[in-house]
Amino acid sequence: MKDLEDKGGAPRKYAGKINWQEPDLTRFTLLVHADTFRLYEARVYCKFLKRNIQLAFCEYHEQGPVKSYKIYFSTDLSLSAAVILQYYQARFQQEFLIRDAKQFTGLQDCQARSVNKLECHWNLALTSVNIAKMEHWLVKPKEERGSFSMSSIKTFYHNHLLLDKLFDILPETSHLLKNDPKLKELYTFGSIAA
Repeated sequence: MKDLEDKGGAPRKYAGKINWQEPDLTRFTLLVHADTFRLYEARVYCKFLKRNIQLAFCEYHEQGPVKSYKIYFSTDLSLSAAVILQYYQARFQQEFLIRDAKQFTGLQDCQARSVNKLECHWNLALTSVNIAKMEHWLVKPKEERGSFSMSSIKTFYHNHLLLDKLFDILPETSHLLKNDPKLKELYTFGSIAA
């Protein structure tokens, strides 16, 4: 019987496929080991990209077995798994920012042709979302923050404008108080409940 090294053909180039249901973690390098989170990295060959990729494998635990895992990768082999994870986390925040700017602050509604005017418009649209977030969401303690909704903030200011206009139109003899606590309910009327 021939030894395995005496087999014909080219030597084996890859170690085989990764079974993501039960990954062989001996082939990964552990970077972060916390109570509820583990971060591994590995350089693997991706068949459909036909190149090596840097892999970041995140396991999330809650007192016991693995609850969930996420896989991130980059074709830049010089990046560590921690940097890849930071890039992906920042990317999702950027996508929410752009979505809110498209839907509520007119990011795509500029008709200018000049590059400077277009860039100014885009900066103003994106900045207005950030200002709204700072004004209404970041000022609250983390425990009290719900999900951020640009739609609710826009509804709040719309209602505020309508009620102010109503107070301006009403005659002076009416005894409505602008500081009435019940008015705050009208300001948030139509907001998304989070």
